[in-house]
Amino acid sequence: MQQPEESTAEPEQPAATPPTINPAEWERFEGFRETFLLYFTRQDANAALRTTATLLYDLCLESGPFMPEQPEGSARAQVRAVVADLRFLQGFLDGLTEEAEGSSMEPYEEHLFRFAGKRSATLGQVADEIEAQLGAWRGETEV
Repeated sequence: MQQPEESTAEPEQPAATPPTINPAEWERFEGFRETFLLYFTRQDANAALRTTATLLYDLCLESGPFMPEQPEGSARAQVRAVVADLRFLQGFLDGLTEEAEGSSMEPYEEHLFRFAGKRSATLGQVADEIEAQLGAWRGETEV
């Protein structure tokens, strides 16, 4: 009779979870969105992607002199990028509400998704307000 083989696999680690981000330290989290990284639950994979993002961010900062200028200028491009991220989060939160519709979630999870999803409109208003301050540029129509 054969003896069962002992597993050579390492013990399973707990899943990596999204960090709590101090807004004053936002640059430590530049790179991939947390809504993307949350799907990489293995701690080593999550850490590797965070390291890659840091490397890419550092390379971008170093390559500035070799890149073409933003056509609208740096300030407008940065604010437009913020609006794009807000719109992404607006859609992500709205998707949580849709996911809660007709699902068989635990009551707390359904409440959390619906609560967060209702904040989608708030993010949309913030994005609208910021976008309105950008005004028209090179042929865009006034908002």
